[in-house]
Amino acid sequence: MNRLLLILAFLLPTSVLANEVHHTLLKRVVVFPISTDGKTIKNVDSSWWKIREALTENRRFLVASKKFMEQKDVFQPRGKLSPPDCILLGKLLDAHALISIELKDRTLVFYAYSAQDGFLLWKNTLLLHPSLPIEKQIEQATLGLTQQFVASIPYQGHQILDPLIGRDVYEEGDIHLAKVEIPMDSKVSSGDPIQWIRVTRQNPGALFINGGLVTVIAEGRVIKKERNILTVQVERQKDLNILRKNTPIRFPQEEKRLQKLLSESTRLSLDIVKSEMKSRDTKSQETKPLLTALASIANIAVFILLAF
Repeated sequence: MNRLLLILAFLLPTSVLANEVHHTLLKRVVVFPISTDGKTIKNVDSSWWKIREALTENRRFLVASKKFMEQKDVFQPRGKLSPPDCILLGKLLDAHALISIELKDRTLVFYAYSAQDGFLLWKNTLLLHPSLPIEKQIEQATLGLTQQFVASIPYQGHQILDPLIGRDVYEEGDIHLAKVEIPMDSKVSSGDPIQWIRVTRQNPGALFINGGLVTVIAEGRVIKKERNILTVQVERQKDLNILRKNTPIRFPQEEKRLQKLLSESTRLSLDIVKSEMKSRDTKSQETKPLLTALASIANIAVFILLAF
């Protein structure tokens, strides 16, 4: 059985490029410990926990626990992964996406892989500031990259089965309705336009950057919102039968809001770095007079000794 999985893992990436593959909704995510090239760096463990918190808050994703990963014997730092490794790990952990982060010197690289085909979903590289200790930047840097990854996902919700009717799309009078689940912190409201989309991989590049094609397959509008569950009306569609459970849903207004929040978060991170550098410069300026005074005292002492 394991040999069969291994053969499939090596053959699948090639078949993916030869055939049109539709992206599977991301719900279950695995985050591996941060790779530091064998070096011991403070705050790396706490950074890993903060990444998990950022992904699980507001019920956005289900993230594998440390205990679960230890039971599967995969809880270890990982950097860049190959497509076969991603596919095998995805099957082992029943995951939709795998996240690995590596730190080499002061270069931090964030990888998000699809467990479906083993290729990249998203990747970004961040050069940590050379004037600040790594342990004072690592948490903010990894959290910022995580937020960028979330903002890069081209959908902000997904279709679910109506819990009472048990159908993907149902009728009320002459209109077609469906249920959609969104994160708890979403600002989507009644009247907002929505789009059912299909994301198709075009090349082995990062799917959410330049490796995919987003196609709108239906359009509609939010009718009612109850916490994180929406009732939506289907207004334009090519085929009602393709509007099924787990179909990705894009909210254009919510997408703009998330991009704005990301920009504000990036500016805040820069302000924190500038503030930290200013604090270090202030301490340096405060220390200089003391060092000058000590040097003067030392020179006087030497002069007195020479005099005798």
